[in-house]
Amino acid sequence: AENSVTITGGNHTNIYGGWTTGTGSTATDKGDSTGNKVTVNGSAAVSGTVYGGYTDVTGGKATDSEVTIDKEIAGAVVGGKALGEASGNIVTVKANTGAVTGGDGATTNNNTVNLTQANVTGSVTGGNGATANENTVNIDRVNVTGTITGGTADGTGNTLNVAGTNTAANIVGFQKVAFNTSGVAAHGTVLNLTGGAQTKVDWTTLTVTGTAVKPLTLLKNDSGIDLVGYTGAAKSETTDTTETNVDVRKNNDGKVTEITYEGYQFAGVTAPVISGTDVYGGISRAGNATHANAITVNGDYTNVYGGHTSGMSTTAVEKKNSHDNTVTITGGTIGNVYGGYTAAA
Repeated sequence: AENSVTITGGNHTNIYGGWTTGTGSTATDKGDSTGNKVTVNGSAAVSGTVYGGYTDVTGGKATDSEVTIDKEIAGAVVGGKALGEASGNIVTVKANTGAVTGGDGATTNNNTVNLTQANVTGSVTGGNGATANENTVNIDRVNVTGTITGGTADGTGNTLNVAGTNTAANIVGFQKVAFNTSGVAAHGTVLNLTGGAQTKVDWTTLTVTGTAVKPLTLLKNDSGIDLVGYTGAAKSETTDTTETNVDVRKNNDGKVTEITYEGYQFAGVTAPVISGTDVYGGISRAGNATHANAITVNGDYTNVYGGHTSGMSTTAVEKKNSHDNTVTITGGTIGNVYGGYTAAA
């Protein structure tokens, strides 16, 4: 227990922060491998697996170990592997590796996997066990060829935190997904899932933070996204003049394939917003009243809207309406001009 090792060079099959085996000990503290620390950097090469803690003793625990990978290896990474409990391990990967697992055992709770600017060949798992709760996987600018799993038992409190732009085959076993959009370019995709299977996400616990230039796609899966708790209304945050909406995009068959993040100004707009062959002043997709917008338009357009209101998710007192907007046409050919337009029910 509580071993610390740093590997800076050489060729290795497996690396163990702690390795416990056998049944002959009469010690009170036995069978476990806990509290170890392993760091791999420099020129070290690993073809097998890096273990923070490992025990093959019946009922043994591999808990509270830390593994840090600072350089590319071909092998896999496991925080703790046990026949009993493998909880509380932390794995931090900052370079390309094989499969990554926080805890692998009968009970795997409270493991953390941190991946930053890494390509993972294989899967990523927070907790692999019959019981797997409160595991956290943090990804930031990573590509994973396999599936990212919070808890294999699909338990409680397993969380995926996503930053930057990322790809993976799929995500499963998470009860919460949180996106941080800071630094993501407009029209970018934060997490693109390409494995060909549908993804299940809890809409009620999905959260977004960050100051990216919108619009963005938070989550994309062309094979479909099953949104638990989704009622058709966007998640919306509103100021006096602007709104930020988390919404969905569907394919031609009506299947949700994207979760989007968009921002709109619904009041006080003076610069026309051009979208295709249409022009807008104030826009709300959450049902906020579009008002006090004044735009000047010159050009050939199908429709011009001083204010355009749709959707229904806002909790604002003034909603659903479009009023007191001004449109000035100085030239061009225009199909339809609407001072105010509302499609809100």
